[in-house]
Amino acid sequence: MTNLRVVTEQLAASRSRSTMRKRCYATRADVRPAAVVLSADDLEFLEETLEVLGNNTLMADIREALTNVEDAAVMTRAEALRLITKR
Repeated sequence: MTNLRVVTEQLAASRSRSTMRKRCYATRADVRPAAVVLSADDLEFLEETLEVLGNNTLMADIREALTNVEDAAVMTRAEALRLITKR
């Protein structure tokens, strides 16, 4: 029996031990989750997030950009329009 088939059967048979949290479905064996089912889109998003978090260079760039945003001067709409029209 394949692992997917086992999980599918467990999901169907164990509704009382299963929880729906946000957009994923987890079935439990004792205390720990035994399986989690989520959409393909959510899996893709999770994989992309892990890829970014695992890239030290990219994370350093993101931290630097966030620091630059925090240190940036704030302009009103009128000030921004004046700056644009001066060109």
